[in-house]
Amino acid sequence: MDWVKEIKENENRALKLLYKTYRTDVFSWLKKTYSLDYETSADIFQQAVIIIYDKVIQNRLSEETDNVKSYLYGICKNKALEHIKYIKKEHDKKQNYLTGSIVENKDQESDFKQKNIKIIQKILEKIGHPCKEILELFYYKSWDFEEICEKMGYKNTNTTKNLKYRCLKRLRLLFFDHV
Repeated sequence: MDWVKEIKENENRALKLLYKTYRTDVFSWLKKTYSLDYETSADIFQQAVIIIYDKVIQNRLSEETDNVKSYLYGICKNKALEHIKYIKKEHDKKQNYLTGSIVENKDQESDFKQKNIKIIQKILEKIGHPCKEILELFYYKSWDFEEICEKMGYKNTNTTKNLKYRCLKRLRLLFFDHV
């Protein structure tokens, strides 16, 4: 099928057929090859179809491009790699905030740590009781779970551990909203 001609003559029919013909295979390939989820695969496929459509409309895709499947897969591959690179970059940024490795010298490191400590202190004030108290006892005063359990009047240490975990998770989420 001459996809370029088909898109120029009846774009709706051609694009529907393009979707119907390649969507499932491309989604499976993206999941298998790049471990992408359904939503990401759908976005990438949509972008690829739009790119093909735009190139046809702008006469930048010649009618000799008879293998639209290879062209579509090539675009999807590039978009998947861009996505993975972006996700890795964002993950590395977040890790750098947590570890402080974004800082290059001692003065900057000290400023960085002080800034993060101030942010965490503000968040601890907002997070309220009992989270603030549990986290301060555990991290600042180095109390063990039994001591915290006894002071806070909880039933057992598992309750304390569970609550500390949830409080820490909440603190992290609030921290990343600030940075």
